[in-house]
Amino acid sequence: MPNNKQIHNYNIKFGIYLGVFWIIYFSIFQSIQVFSLYPIISLVIGLLIQTVIITYCILNYKQYHNNILQLNKALKTGMIISVTGGIILAIYHFLLLNIFQYDLSSKITLIYENWILKNRPNLSAKELYDKIRLFQKYNTEKNITIISFLWVVFFGFFISILSGSILHKKVQP
Repeated sequence: MPNNKQIHNYNIKFGIYLGVFWIIYFSIFQSIQVFSLYPIISLVIGLLIQTVIITYCILNYKQYHNNILQLNKALKTGMIISVTGGIILAIYHFLLLNIFQYDLSSKITLIYENWILKNRPNLSAKELYDKIRLFQKYNTEKNITIISFLWVVFFGFFISILSGSILHKKVQP
């Protein structure tokens, strides 16, 4: 049976896998521009893969402990994985938006503007300008980096709770 340090290292390893997965995922979908065409479907696919990674680690934790799993241990396992993956994704977004593609925010703004014009063709020029200015105000590199981190951690928390609740087994007295 592995000790706590080995389990912690195992969780961090899978957190790194999760972070690398999100980097590859966003890179692929950004290059083929799926997010602008099918935003809900692309995010659901990402969440399903995140669910598989976290649930797999919680299941392994349960097997290492003689099929006994406490909910707080499942939450701890999932959060270590999510926080590690979220930090890696946040670093990637920070580097992407500030070094590699510093004009990505303006591209995202153009996609948003086209989406508004497509969905609301009767919008006046002033209303469109106001919506674009508001979007630019909140679509900063800092906000995108923070949101990407919180996205992974937030859903990792819920995945951990659900997986832990489903796989939960108490110690028999």
